[in-house]
Amino acid sequence: MYQVESMTEEALEASSLDELEDVLSRTMVEPDINYSLSIHFPVTASTFVMISKSELGDALQSLEISFDPDELRDSQKATIDTSKVSFPIMRKFQTICQSVKSIKFSAASFPMLEELTIEQPNNHPQKIELDLPNLRTLRLDHIYLADSRKFGSSLSKSPKLECFRSYKLWGLGCLPEHVIIAPKLQDWEMQRSDDLKGLVFWAPSLAGIRFKSCSELQVVHMMDELPPGKWGPEYQFNGEPSKYDVSFYCVDLPSCQGNLIRNKRCADISDDMDDFQIF
Repeated sequence: MYQVESMTEEALEASSLDELEDVLSRTMVEPDINYSLSIHFPVTASTFVMISKSELGDALQSLEISFDPDELRDSQKATIDTSKVSFPIMRKFQTICQSVKSIKFSAASFPMLEELTIEQPNNHPQKIELDLPNLRTLRLDHIYLADSRKFGSSLSKSPKLECFRSYKLWGLGCLPEHVIIAPKLQDWEMQRSDDLKGLVFWAPSLAGIRFKSCSELQVVHMMDELPPGKWGPEYQFNGEPSKYDVSFYCVDLPSCQGNLIRNKRCADISDDMDDFQIF
């Protein structure tokens, strides 16, 4: 019987550019170590590229950029461009208060990414454009998207997506409906997407869906079958679609068009505010 040795975890931190350069230069990467890096200052585009081109960048499993913008007045000048970097084995990426040019992540640059969180960027990202075949969890918080036309298609390019949560995700009103194809999606929650008008899902694994204070929501529809399209085998679903629970608060969901609460899969309907995650 073979014994599998667990990987060693090494958590690295940097609170200034000097500290970051020191971490990148002194860290000798070893194959049996899972590396994570937490950065506590605004990262510029050039610094972001420097991280990705380093030996540590190639070995990073997790990267977090977070800081207090009240203490760092120049944070808006530091904007990263995720289309200009590559992190071949990164599984988790999180930013808090870091400006991002766009929420653009591709399979070529982040092929293994499973968890993506963008919170309170200190700018308005130009657009959302995702192509992440291994993404399982997506969280978006306090974001105004200048162009959200690819919101539905972005999520639909992640057939392993299981969980989506957003708070104050604005700019979605540019389309009357966003269509989301998500065979593994289990949990969906949106709060304070004030201009969101409509969503159409194919989500045969859904267990729970929640909307809070989405005042313009007019359509929520659940498709019974995978719509026609160039869907690969990873989108195929065999078996009986799951039952799901619906929660809504300060949303006139019963008046919405679509079959979300009238679908035979709907097992329970609640208007209890306690059903929602506290941000």
